Amino acid sequence: MKILITAPGFEDISRILEDIADVELTYSKMGRLYTEEELTEALDGYDAVIVWIDPLKEKGIEAHKNHLKVIGVPRAGYDNVDIESASKYKIPIIYASGANAEAVTDFVIASIYNLARNISKTNFLLRTNQWKERWAWSIGFGLRGRTLGIIGLGNIGCRVALQASSLELKILGYDHHATDDTITPLGMFPKEMSIELTDLETLLTKSDYVSVHVPLTKDTNGMIGYNQFNKMKKNAFLINTSRGGIVDEGALYDAVKNKKIAGAAIDVFEKEPPDMDNPIFKLDNIVATPHIAWCTEDSIKRVNTIIAKEVRRILEGKKPNLRYIANPYVFDK
Repeated sequence: MKILITAPGFEDISRILEDIADVELTYSKMGRLYTEEELTEALDGYDAVIVWIDPLKEKGIEAHKNHLKVIGVPRAGYDNVDIESASKYKIPIIYASGANAEAVTDFVIASIYNLARNISKTNFLLRTNQWKERWAWSIGFGLRGRTLGIIGLGNIGCRVALQASSLELKILGYDHHATDDTITPLGMFPKEMSIELTDLETLLTKSDYVSVHVPLTKDTNGMIGYNQFNKMKKNAFLINTSRGGIVDEGALYDAVKNKKIAGAAIDVFEKEPPDMDNPIFKLDNIVATPHIAWCTEDSIKRVNTIIAKEVRRILEGKKPNLRYIANPYVFDK
């Protein structure tokens, strides 16, 4: 058997697979992501692929449906893979649901502090000799008693709530699947995590910080746009570590530039990598990072190990852990 791995961090983890298959690692060799056409060509003859952000769409899956047995995606999402095509040909997709939740949670909390105290903004102004205020003077905000609104109460959203409540933030939560009687992914009821469930409009109007934690789907695409920003407080901040398409970047730019909200921390973009002429980069009260919320040494090792083990299980004819499979119905008779 042969396995193609386009993702980073598999140099040691690939040992999990090497006694059952020939493994080719291409992350360092390519130096960039595959295009859809390049990945389609590269998959010729492979029984499995562990693909990172590289696009594996209908064309690639259709071309290799007769020999591709499993697709692994070492991330918390799999939006770069065409799940409908894979499912059509009974090809399971393995992803690392919840495995990077701790890393993303830490990043969100760090972003709240960063925005509250103008850390990135003042660092940039000082280092570029643009600091015009008096020394030791920058008005920020304390956290205690302020309100954090969390959109999406999955693994990450709930962990953010737990950490934020210890900072004495009031927590509002919106999730169209959740009620007060819903057991969350952490095995707790919302109220046990100090989450007050509410509708989206109430959350937006009452929150000082709004953090987005929903997957990118047809329903959530453009979920936060002009209407939603118009409902937010003028001193509120938006944090998005989920997916870029959930937040309308044009609406975000308009909201921050025209001071409808105070600022934002954005780790994800509608197009990745984004074009450097993206107007968002011109605003000094938007903290922009290159999709790194998930990225720690611990997280990478954990995610890659899960994917390698589950891919191996499928190649050995075993069923994977249902927690990590995006389309479990492909195993139905």
